[in-house]
Amino acid sequence: MKPEPIARNGKLVVIGGVAAGMSAASQAKRRRPDIEVVALEKGEHVSYGACGMPYNIEDPGRDMRDLVVISAEQFREKRGIEVLTGHEAAQIDRDRRVVRARSADGEKEFPYDRLVVATGARERAMQIEGADLPGVHFLHTLDHGIALKQELARLPAGAPAFLIGAGYIGMEMAEVLTRRGFKTTVWARSTVVSRFAEGIREMVSETLEKNNVDVVTGPIAAIEKGGDGRASAVRMQDGRRFEASLVLVGIGVVPNSEIADRAGLKLGVANAIAVNEFMQTSDPLIYAAGDCVESRFVLGGDPVHVALGDVANKQGKIAGANVAGAGEEFRGVLETAIFRLFDLEVATTGLNEKQAKQRGYEPLAAEITARTRAHAFPGSRPFRVRIVFDGTDGRLLGGQIAAGEGALRINVLAAAIDAGFDIKRLSGLDMAYAPPFSPVWDPLLTLASQAEKVLDKHQGK
Repeated sequence: MKPEPIARNGKLVVIGGVAAGMSAASQAKRRRPDIEVVALEKGEHVSYGACGMPYNIEDPGRDMRDLVVISAEQFREKRGIEVLTGHEAAQIDRDRRVVRARSADGEKEFPYDRLVVATGARERAMQIEGADLPGVHFLHTLDHGIALKQELARLPAGAPAFLIGAGYIGMEMAEVLTRRGFKTTVWARSTVVSRFAEGIREMVSETLEKNNVDVVTGPIAAIEKGGDGRASAVRMQDGRRFEASLVLVGIGVVPNSEIADRAGLKLGVANAIAVNEFMQTSDPLIYAAGDCVESRFVLGGDPVHVALGDVANKQGKIAGANVAGAGEEFRGVLETAIFRLFDLEVATTGLNEKQAKQRGYEPLAAEITARTRAHAFPGSRPFRVRIVFDGTDGRLLGGQIAAGEGALRINVLAAAIDAGFDIKRLSGLDMAYAPPFSPVWDPLLTLASQAEKVLDKHQGK
């Protein structure tokens, strides 16, 4: 049922002042200028581009605060939204419809007619000795970025840096730290970027090796303390020891859903807040959006927890619109993502074979290595692309790319999956061609033709 709009001159309270929270606040206020909107943010900064932090850190002369898109003052003056930084929401009283928040001035209650919970997620900590030492950093919030950049400025050139985690952040920061002159080592639980297929992982590993980034695996025993009381090395359970003037932990995040749980709101997968297609929680007067909520996977509708900035902004926008009674629905996610590692672009969307099998599909895959530009055109580079499709009907389920350029083609695959394309329809797409951009047969079209042969063989045709 379409959500009921907030009453005229009603009060909207938003818990969380970063991506999803400010997107919700802005959308609600734009659609309903008559309402009062208050956003409570426990930190100092609001509305900043967190995904830009690695690239900001790469430039020692750039202020990290350049990533702030809109300040709290600008929200107040230009959008009529009262943003209160340094205010941590402590309790939601659903019976009285108030939020209790703490600040330096004490506790205060904020009444609401509608509430949006956008409390985000927090970094997953390591439960090992030395994980809380000075010199051990995370990169999830702007304050993390500021602290990390200050630490890098303190360390001498060539100092050893140890990255715990070989996902997207680990890969991006491996490049950043190496370019800044640090001797960089990456720890992976089993392999780098583990969700990717073997051929693409090999390209990632080769790129790391070519740029003198070491990769280590195996259980970590402890982070050792040096004579100055700071992190000095990482010790493995098998006795290996790696010098580390800096340790950066990036092993994922967990939803900040505790305030919702205490209020009796339903939680879902990974303890994220459960929401419907309108971003309403189990209490229809309370919405939730961003890294603290679960999403639905486009293929099959399974609940998943996805902490990506673009997803958070979309969910916040829809939550804010529905506060105003718009009745907009969040379609879901394909976990589409892309990152750069030195001169390699890597991207993914949808399901890999293991995930597809777990969801009841009969997955097949096809993979090719093509070129990024037309034959004999200067600057052509390798383009490796893999697609996963269903063996019963050829429906496209997922895709992965590793290329010297052009990995944004992953968006074509994402759109095709969302639209329900099978591989035959993918092979017939009218895609642009010019020698600087692709061969006359785009790699996606070539791959789709190969996939048709795989499917025909599987079906005995």
